[in-house]
Amino acid sequence: MTSTGTLSLTARPVSPVFRFLKFLGSVKFGICLLIVIGVLCLAGILIPQQNVAGFAAFYDGLTSFQRSALEGLGLFNVFHSWYFSTLLAIFALNIILASLDRFPVTWRLTADPNVTLAPPRMQACQEFRDFISEGVEMDIVSERAKASLRRRGFRDIRQATAGSVTYVFGQKGSWNRFGAYAVHVALLVVLFGGSLTAWFAKSGEVALRPGVTSRQITTTEVSTDTTRRVTYSLPFEIVCTDIRQRLIDPDGPITASNTLDWVTSISIVEEGRRTDLEVGLNAPADYRGYRFFHSDIVPLGRARTLTLSAVKEGRSETVVLERNGTADLEDGTKVRLREFRAGFDMRTENPGSDTTDFHSPAAEIEVVGAEDRVEKGYVFGGVIAEMPFGDKQIGGHRFEIKGFERVADQHILFVRRDPGQPFVYGGFGLLALSLSGVFLFSHQRIWIRIEKEGECTRLRIAGDTNRSYDSFSRSFSRLSGDLFSSGKC
Repeated sequence: MTSTGTLSLTARPVSPVFRFLKFLGSVKFGICLLIVIGVLCLAGILIPQQNVAGFAAFYDGLTSFQRSALEGLGLFNVFHSWYFSTLLAIFALNIILASLDRFPVTWRLTADPNVTLAPPRMQACQEFRDFISEGVEMDIVSERAKASLRRRGFRDIRQATAGSVTYVFGQKGSWNRFGAYAVHVALLVVLFGGSLTAWFAKSGEVALRPGVTSRQITTTEVSTDTTRRVTYSLPFEIVCTDIRQRLIDPDGPITASNTLDWVTSISIVEEGRRTDLEVGLNAPADYRGYRFFHSDIVPLGRARTLTLSAVKEGRSETVVLERNGTADLEDGTKVRLREFRAGFDMRTENPGSDTTDFHSPAAEIEVVGAEDRVEKGYVFGGVIAEMPFGDKQIGGHRFEIKGFERVADQHILFVRRDPGQPFVYGGFGLLALSLSGVFLFSHQRIWIRIEKEGECTRLRIAGDTNRSYDSFSRSFSRLSGDLFSSGKC
């Protein structure tokens, strides 16, 4: 007794989690994310952000409704908002899931290609030729085919036999299929670096003059309701050793229009080690992830070096003083430069004044003579030195300013630590290389089917490429011409 039954094939149900992950990794979802992120970036560019100059004026010009609406949507600080960070994280997840979903297919396509392609599928390829040759053995044709493929740059050449049919397959540029994954990696590196910059970067300014040391930088943080100065501590000490200014006209003002370069010499002291750096206008300096830029100056005129003439009992000598420096006269008298003022008057100097033109220079010096007697006084130059209040002795000498090297009171350096910068630069470099590899090269595949039909040999050749079709078509035609001559059996 026999019994018959029906075999039922039922598809396994797909779990909701798998469907959700499939959706997160879909190309359509990724494109939608890119559009939303692009719109937010555009909003962040068009709407002044609270951490840029001019925000206060923009904010004051808005109506109360506009302020409430834009602030409620977080559009005054788009790039640090929670939703922007969330979208970037989801976009990174989309890239990862899409790569994981498609990588196995790409690997099989290149590492284990289908060599024995059926005639209908060969005809569906981008290029197809069908020849019948007379009096040519199949082995000779297959060897000729492999040799021709090698001449055309095909290195991965395979041969297979199915019954009485011989297949020859060749491919080149298979690595091009993996270029998309290199692009994905580059984008992930850029996103990671950008996230590090957004959340962990620190920056601020420090004002320096020779002899000043600092372990802090300060910056201004602006929000819609407050403006506050924030101080960050540095893990090292900055010691300013010198500041100088290269002027177009050495006797002109120390304004930007008369300046070639501002140079600040500093030493970084950390755990007993000392590292000397020099910061220029277009020459930032780097130390352990920190970058130092020239930012601004304090527009009070000072002298980097001061040249004085000293006259005593008819004998004259010249002495050069560095800023805050000391020099000895021939008789052993010590002269120290206490202060230089480019716009001297009898009142206390206003720190907010602008004396970049050096309209009335004067120097306060300290003279230590015999028996360590200390005298202080002002030294002038030019016409003022001949006036009664300017023509007086200090420590038994009559001093007069003969020249000085002009410089600002302080240089302001901008200090930034950006842990994401190397990742962003590296990511964009990898992105440029991978995109070049993706679009300048292609993955080309050729299938050749060889079979006997009576006394003749039938040859079918097919090929496809993932890009650069016109170039591939010309190469395919030349390859076909190398292999076969048309004819009828």
